[in-house]
Amino acid sequence: MQKIDEGAVISSHASTIRSKADLSPIDGNLVCLEYSEERPPLHLGKGMASRFVNFYRGNKANIPISAGGGDIPIKKRNNRENSENDENVLEYTRPNLLSGPKVFNKGIKDILGLVSHEKKREDDDNKEEKKEESSILPEGVTECLQHNMHGPFLSAIEEGVTQTGIISNLFTAPMFLHKPRSSDFLMILNKKRNNGKNDSGGLNVLLRDFPSSMYCVGQIEPKIKVFGPKTATEKTFVHSFITYQIAKALQRAEYEVEDQGMTFEEINERICANTPMQANALRGRIKVVANYDKNTSIWRIKPLGEDFHGVESAGRKIDPESICAYESACAASRRLKDIGLKDLFT
Repeated sequence: MQKIDEGAVISSHASTIRSKADLSPIDGNLVCLEYSEERPPLHLGKGMASRFVNFYRGNKANIPISAGGGDIPIKKRNNRENSENDENVLEYTRPNLLSGPKVFNKGIKDILGLVSHEKKREDDDNKEEKKEESSILPEGVTECLQHNMHGPFLSAIEEGVTQTGIISNLFTAPMFLHKPRSSDFLMILNKKRNNGKNDSGGLNVLLRDFPSSMYCVGQIEPKIKVFGPKTATEKTFVHSFITYQIAKALQRAEYEVEDQGMTFEEINERICANTPMQANALRGRIKVVANYDKNTSIWRIKPLGEDFHGVESAGRKIDPESICAYESACAASRRLKDIGLKDLFT
């Protein structure tokens, strides 16, 4: 039995996900991904979205069809209403998305609804060799690459080849479909709930069939740059990130108990437990979002005004991709320290 990484199980019911508790592999259709790299330079965070794209290079008449549609051949129709000189104007429209079984025993023209208008075309088609059956790819959408386009992956896609890939704001990577064995199953463990609260007294065990869509993810190509240690970009992100965390912690404390606030020691212990920060620098971050009460030595979040636009406004300054890059940088630094490399030289 192989343990599946939490971030490798993707549910297709994204419309019902409203909180972290709703992101569960218990319901919905699943897609399992396993990275071929032992330590990928970037990891998708929980709840982050990605796209499955089937890239095809070649003639559009032979393009495969994906379950989600995509760049499939277009058909023409005449439109007389919008023509000024009462001339036929060609308007390009795409056919509706396909549905039904994954394999059709028809030609691609029958699937797309392209019917020959001249008998000569039918005769020419009958003389041509019979093409292979067109299969509906189980996941993603189809995109056709031009001859002068290299493609999103490290290696180029050859002519007449379809390559599936995962596309996100963090990275792009090729994927390769694998068929699970009939004896494989998925075991899901979650904590028992008692009146809506987690109870650490036991676990619920759920068994379900292993997803038919199982992919191996190849070498990823990052789209963003991971922060270097002690660089200007890392300091800028850390300052904004810690400021947001302080505002969020103060808001939560005042929500639990009205006008409670937090002391400097409590903020330092909660926010900077894993990210050591000098006291003066931390006070500077706190002053951005909180006011200090000298009588009680407690910091309370500022009211909305010109200098403070709210916790949500502070959170908009931080994008999820930067958080993933910072976590990857911290993990890499930790691994280097664990093997004894404490100083880096250029």
